Amino acid sequence: MQIGKSYDPDTVKLISTAFDGAWSDLEAALGGPLSESVADTAKAAITRRILTAVDAGERDAARLKSSALSGIVMA
Repeated sequence: MQIGKSYDPDTVKLISTAFDGAWSDLEAALGGPLSESVADTAKAAITRRILTAVDAGERDAARLKSSALSGIVMA
């Protein structure tokens, strides 16, 4: 993941869709909203994973979401 990298509008929409789906699934799995500090950490991890996958060439929203949630414990 490059700091300051730009993405075309379609890729931004894809990133947003994957992030929103991953976040929704995480909150549902954990039973609702998270504390602010936990949410900030989780959002950063999800974002890093999505951007890393996008930078590697992934363009499927479902696979991006799955990649974003991999390694996050959802009890």
